[in-house]
Amino acid sequence: MKSVCIDPGHVGEGIFDLRDFKIQGRRFKEGDFCFEWAEVLKENLESRGLEVILTRRRGTRCASFESRDSLCEAAKSVVGRMDTPQILQRYDIPKLYLQSMSLESLVEVALKNGVDLQARATLANTLKPDLLISLHLNGCPGSLSTERNGVLGFVNPQAKPQLPVFSKVLENVAQACSLNILSEEYCLEQDAPGLYTRDDLVLLKYSEVPTLILEGPFQNNIDEIHCLADSLDERRTSGSLNGRLRQLAHSVAEGLA
Repeated sequence: MKSVCIDPGHVGEGIFDLRDFKIQGRRFKEGDFCFEWAEVLKENLESRGLEVILTRRRGTRCASFESRDSLCEAAKSVVGRMDTPQILQRYDIPKLYLQSMSLESLVEVALKNGVDLQARATLANTLKPDLLISLHLNGCPGSLSTERNGVLGFVNPQAKPQLPVFSKVLENVAQACSLNILSEEYCLEQDAPGLYTRDDLVLLKYSEVPTLILEGPFQNNIDEIHCLADSLDERRTSGSLNGRLRQLAHSVAEGLA
């Protein structure tokens, strides 16, 4: 393997990027952690001689639009003939935003999210890295608890040659962070626990290179969120690399290298 494209999930200011929790007065955003995770992973892989590309910069989308017309034109290839209810369901609009935003605004942000995901896949297709890995934190409906934690991954059909690599990534992350691999009966293959195919995720639908969407630790696990937030704070205040951030970046790099 010579090159890797890293896609930090939920980096931006759209409603899809504001997945956050408050811990002891601190606000924790998934996108903030994913971006730091991506940067640290990039440094780690480059130190091993790999070429690394990030799909976007801090707080920015990969796609931009000069007007709403250009957005709608770009969105046609993503959502096709979907009507408004289908668009809202497809992009899982939180009920909170259904109550606070106009229907037109909701559809627009849904389309922006879909088009941006396609732009990130197109970037990878153009640069043709050996693989694309999209970094996310896992989560489940409900408030903070200690009931569930673990890791899993979603892959596209092109990922088959890289399944041993992606499986190793999951194993390394689970071991480093003392987590379970979330493996159920609809797993991709018996020898690839925790890896699942999805045909409804835009990044997987449009990426032509082997792609893994890595869902890391649960951000609404009360114990995990403390580990994640402490690690992020330490990185920002002192530049130190310890705790969950170091564990996640190092374990993924070990699996990819």
